[in-house]
Amino acid sequence: MSDDSPVHGLSGVAMTLLTPLYGRAHAQRLLPGSEFSDPQATRVLQETGFRESEVLTDRSNAVGSIHRAVVFDAITRRFAHTHPTGTVLSVGIGLCTRDQRLADTVPESVRRLGLDVPEVVELRERLLPDSRARVRAASLTAPEWTDVVEARPGPVLVLAEGVLMHLAPAEVTGFLADTRRHLGPGTRLAADFFHPWVALSGVHPISRATGARFRSGARSSTGLAALSPGWTATAEHPVMERIGPAQRTGKSTGADLRAGRRSYAVSALLAAADEEQRAVVESALGDPHCPAATVERVRELARRLGVDRKLRADMRRCAETAAAEAGTWHPHWREEAVAFFAGLPLANVVADD
Repeated sequence: MSDDSPVHGLSGVAMTLLTPLYGRAHAQRLLPGSEFSDPQATRVLQETGFRESEVLTDRSNAVGSIHRAVVFDAITRRFAHTHPTGTVLSVGIGLCTRDQRLADTVPESVRRLGLDVPEVVELRERLLPDSRARVRAASLTAPEWTDVVEARPGPVLVLAEGVLMHLAPAEVTGFLADTRRHLGPGTRLAADFFHPWVALSGVHPISRATGARFRSGARSSTGLAALSPGWTATAEHPVMERIGPAQRTGKSTGADLRAGRRSYAVSALLAAADEEQRAVVESALGDPHCPAATVERVRELARRLGVDRKLRADMRRCAETAAAEAGTWHPHWREEAVAFFAGLPLANVVADD
């Protein structure tokens, strides 16, 4: 390594771990008042010796990585509470500190495993020596990656955070098949992905920062699950819509209730509801002390009436149209516009039934 080489020694896809690490390290500044906190990330980020040019420090990408971490944390927490003797396997674990963040809320009986390429594993051992996750070096593009995951009775949750978009379509299909074959039916998979327009456009700024490129995408969790037999989509958790007003176009019904905002989601729900159902929604709208049970009742009503599903479909359709239009704009600002519009449907969860 030359004298001016970064301390972390990473390149390409491996270097993309720096951006989510940066977001988590600056969570309190970027999201003041948020309950999310990752003190370990602050220390680890500095010790990587990263360069500004290697990290996406803009608000959209940094905050997006925080919201993604929040969603994956919640999925992990729910799984652990339901399956206290289960296994959580993080593929492409990078410098994730989830095991430390959730130490007080996830039972110690949950087995925590991680996989990544050798250079990341070496860096992780150096910067996170006290991690509770047992991490092994393996490549997801090689079928033998499953050999380093010791079989154990009980359900398994596989976390693929910021991973699948870097695999070719055939490699994603192979990963899904290998996961189910080795870990068995009942395995859960939580994964985020980009819309194909972003994945194949080559304009995402992470490519300029690291040299890594996206090689595959999916239009929905259903589309992802259909890539390999035996998988069924069970839920979607949009992430980008949490970032700001523009990204909130298709946010889940219930998010604006206490604030009294008649967002697109709330208005769509009121239009679809009958008189009795509208009364429930109106009782929660604008009430800052509205009980959580009432808010959840409204969200369930939205799911039952298909409002959330309709809004996500509307958002995808608008995002695709806007991305296609943005692709014709002047190169000076076309790239960020395309990445923003086409990246709206970002994070989803798929699971095997």
